[in-house]
Amino acid sequence: LLLLITNFFFHFCIFVHISNVNIIKYHIMVYEEMDFVAIQSRDKAKWKTIQQNTFTRWVNERLKAVDCSVNNLETDLTNGLLLIRLLEVLSKKKLPRYNKKPNFRSQRLENVSVALTFLETVEGIKLVNIDSSDIVDGRLKLILGLIWTLILHYSIDAQIWDNERNRQNQENKHKLQLPPKQRLLDWLNSKIPGFHLTNLTTQWSDGRPLGALVDSLAPGLCPEWSMWKAANALKNTTIAMDLAEKWLVIPKLIEPEEFINPNVDEMSMMTYLSQYPNAKLQPGAPIGSSVIEKSDSNKLEYPVAKMKRILQIKASGPGLQSGVISGKTTHFDIYMAGGDEKKFAIQILNPSGKSDSVNQRFRRLSGDMLRCEYTPEMVGMHTINIFYDDHSVLNNNPYEVWVASGSFDPTEWKVFGRGIQNSGIRVGDKVDVRILCNGGDADASLVEMIVKHSDGTIVPIHRKNSSIRPLKVEGIYQPTHAGVHIVHIKYDGKDFPSSPFEVMVDSEMTSKIRAFGPGLQSGVVNRPCKFTVETNGERCGLGFSVDGPSKAELTCHDNGDGSAEICYIPKACGEYAIHVLSNDVNISGSPYMVEIGESHLGCIPELVKCSGAGISEYGHVCGQRSTFTVDASRAGDSAVKIFAMDSDGMEMNIQQKTIANNVYSCSFVPESCKRHWIMVTFDGQSVPGSPFKIHVSEQTNPNLVRMYGPGLEESVRTKDRNHFFVDCADAGPGKVEVCMKNHADGMPVDVQISDCGNGSYTVYYKVNKPGQYDIYVRFAGSLIPGMPYKVQVKPHIDLSNVVIRGLEERVFINSISEFIVDTTALTKKIGDAEVSCTIRSPDGNMARCHIINEKDGTYRIFYSTIVEGKHELQVSYDDIPLTAQPLLVHAVDGHDETRCKVQGAGLKSGLVGIPCRFRVDTKGAGSGKLNIAIEGPSESTISTADNLDGSCTVEYVVSKAGVYKISVTFAEKHIPGSPFTALIEPPLDPNLVRAWGPGLEPKNCRFDLPLQFLVDTTRSGPAQLQVLVDSECGAAPKQPEIVEQAHGVYKVTYYAPAVDSNCKVHILYGGKEIPNRLANIYTYIYIHLCIY
Repeated sequence: LLLLITNFFFHFCIFVHISNVNIIKYHIMVYEEMDFVAIQSRDKAKWKTIQQNTFTRWVNERLKAVDCSVNNLETDLTNGLLLIRLLEVLSKKKLPRYNKKPNFRSQRLENVSVALTFLETVEGIKLVNIDSSDIVDGRLKLILGLIWTLILHYSIDAQIWDNERNRQNQENKHKLQLPPKQRLLDWLNSKIPGFHLTNLTTQWSDGRPLGALVDSLAPGLCPEWSMWKAANALKNTTIAMDLAEKWLVIPKLIEPEEFINPNVDEMSMMTYLSQYPNAKLQPGAPIGSSVIEKSDSNKLEYPVAKMKRILQIKASGPGLQSGVISGKTTHFDIYMAGGDEKKFAIQILNPSGKSDSVNQRFRRLSGDMLRCEYTPEMVGMHTINIFYDDHSVLNNNPYEVWVASGSFDPTEWKVFGRGIQNSGIRVGDKVDVRILCNGGDADASLVEMIVKHSDGTIVPIHRKNSSIRPLKVEGIYQPTHAGVHIVHIKYDGKDFPSSPFEVMVDSEMTSKIRAFGPGLQSGVVNRPCKFTVETNGERCGLGFSVDGPSKAELTCHDNGDGSAEICYIPKACGEYAIHVLSNDVNISGSPYMVEIGESHLGCIPELVKCSGAGISEYGHVCGQRSTFTVDASRAGDSAVKIFAMDSDGMEMNIQQKTIANNVYSCSFVPESCKRHWIMVTFDGQSVPGSPFKIHVSEQTNPNLVRMYGPGLEESVRTKDRNHFFVDCADAGPGKVEVCMKNHADGMPVDVQISDCGNGSYTVYYKVNKPGQYDIYVRFAGSLIPGMPYKVQVKPHIDLSNVVIRGLEERVFINSISEFIVDTTALTKKIGDAEVSCTIRSPDGNMARCHIINEKDGTYRIFYSTIVEGKHELQVSYDDIPLTAQPLLVHAVDGHDETRCKVQGAGLKSGLVGIPCRFRVDTKGAGSGKLNIAIEGPSESTISTADNLDGSCTVEYVVSKAGVYKISVTFAEKHIPGSPFTALIEPPLDPNLVRAWGPGLEPKNCRFDLPLQFLVDTTRSGPAQLQVLVDSECGAAPKQPEIVEQAHGVYKVTYYAPAVDSNCKVHILYGGKEIPNRLANIYTYIYIHLCIY
């Protein structure tokens, strides 16, 4: 899809290139003010993201007062709590009683209902088409609409215009009746009049108006805006927003990137800009400074020197536009931008080049506005030059203004019709020119219409005058030759300001392309106007454009079948020219002249309901009657129009019968096997679903359709790509539709249909869950016999050996529970397969369980419940349920201390001064307080650490050895095994070990006789005792024998080494030698023995 937009007379054009029959979508190209910008087709939705972000920031700015915030408007307001807090902040009132813990849907609905009722009954805000279920169900579009209503009421209407309400003059009373957008524009133009702002989107895209606004509210805060370049739009906007946020307390409700985005919407811009009337200049603001960018970084600084202002003089007003009347005073205004009034000079020259027939005078308005009033005396083209300090200061200098005769006021006349369009007319077309005058003294006989070919040939024009006011003059002409034609519209011999009109007449054209629909006949301002284009197989490049009083939003939807649906939204009343182009040339009948008017009060086309088989896309047979119903009884008091066209643009007769007030029964009999379009309008607007596309086919017989193939047999398994065949060769023409659903939960299955080209089709599908599936096959809109066809899908892996252990049938709420899934016995394992588990609470909420893969084929699954009742656990392996039905657990409130488990060495033994640890597991035990108490010879220091898995680690330290009693209670009851007894011993210290006895005295050492001594370790912590005996001749012939005599006291027996050697006895405790003293401590024992 290619999109082309120009800014000439609000001309909007879309080009759609067609290959064969189908319309092919391309990237969108935008042409605006002579600059090309490429955007993707998804840009259509960017404004929605910007709006959601802006509204979210606006809400959070208000919720700061109560220390709350929202992250997602779609979900965070669903329980009503934040919505109620927001309304209390905005209204400064307390809302009625509401549920502060809305766990159930009914409670959430009740909360939201409290908020909406408060808005309507207390605040007097009218809410349309929204109820509490829309908020609870997270319907984002309606939620954004509600937020916009709050912004309008509390931010724009209630706050911004308070200063204007205090003024009692009639002008401001009139302003209060204007729409919010216009009031905001009026205020902005009063602050920065030189920009002549007419919208809140495109005119702000380069950042300069925002910089000017900041500088206007705080003169000297942003004086360099006048030097900014449009190419630096993001930088400009960022500087202005940063200054406004820091010094004027204007929060960034919209980011700079969003502010300059061409897709930004007016609501987001109004939300941000509406803060400026309440701007408050902060102390210390750098008034008189400019913001420049450092050369060595991206940070901004404020230099002391004041930047010299470059004048941005602008001029506007009726006196600079054609249509001025001779003898009548007119004016235009000059925005001086800080210039000296005395240096301005105005030169107005009449058609003769002289200024003596023009009376002019200056007078100063408020602020920087200077008004020039003049009264031209001559008829014809006048030239106006504006000088400052003897220099021409405006790019538009000189202005050319047509001055008309005093008896002819062109502002009271309007010229319409296809006959003045510059393109689209063909030889032989009968085209019209219509002239409408609202003046009271206009004379139709003085209106002259002349049509000439470029060769001077006069084309006859048949005219018709109306004497009824307002005065109408209509002329119809039929060109007979191709080429340029000139259309003169004169009054009393003088051309209208826009006359003459140049019209290009093309030669006759043959094309299969047809355009039709209500949007080519009439429409309503600010409402979608729709029409349809059928290419009928013609290969071409389609284009669409809209010319008229305003720029119109235009979108094109490719139906993928050689047709397209076009929608445009005009922003002002008047006549529009709708161009439908084929290869850049208007098709026959284009441009279509459409009159756009106002909607009738109280008419709501969205409430019109169309129903029945007659508007279904398929199921229509040539020559057979189809019916449908149109119910407009609730939509208001206006006319319903129903008509239908086929793809060739031929109208199909629809019979209507009134069955109730504004309720109609409609029927039709299609006479051709073509695509038809049924269009229903109410109050000139398309109703929901219109136009309805229907396909008319020859008579078919769905009973002759056959189905077969492996995808319908018992061998179907999950994860496999299965297929079956649908044979329609004998059933006649018709479209095949296949729908496949899970029988248990109704979830659809993605299917692909491949046309084999011989009247048969191959249907492919793949399912992930085993179970029964239902297949529905439709042919020509009707189900074939035997539907639904039931297919039993088996798992692609045998899970009968998977074991679930430790699952309790009764669990406690607000407590973590655990069970294990053991897959070690699987005979066939899937490489990337994992165990998954979901839990469904009694109120319907779904949650995923936390799973830890132990990497040994087992999985630990953790879950918790918050409400009482039966919960369903669905455990799956590789998306295949392990059980035919979900596992049921019953959650209750309470606790059970016997489910607590404790383990660790610190429950039995430990060392003095060394942390002793054990672990307490309360998973599945319910809610309760865990207490740890330790009693013994000394006080103990206890600390705990939460393991975040339903268990905690306990660590304690004691200062004296002895027996300690450890009590572990849960909910004030001892857990199994409590109290525990732990023996705490001194820490290991070889210096505290004593050794003595005859075996350590030199006089007692004899060869080949047992030598004995004692070792006392009771004062040291537990460790291994070792004794080594050797000499310079080698080790002793026997290993020493160590026997424990009492707790910590050992008797050692050894044999001395060879005769005449020095015997060395090494006593090691905990791998370290004890001191060489009989009663005290030395490094080692070194004994000299004399052997006899």
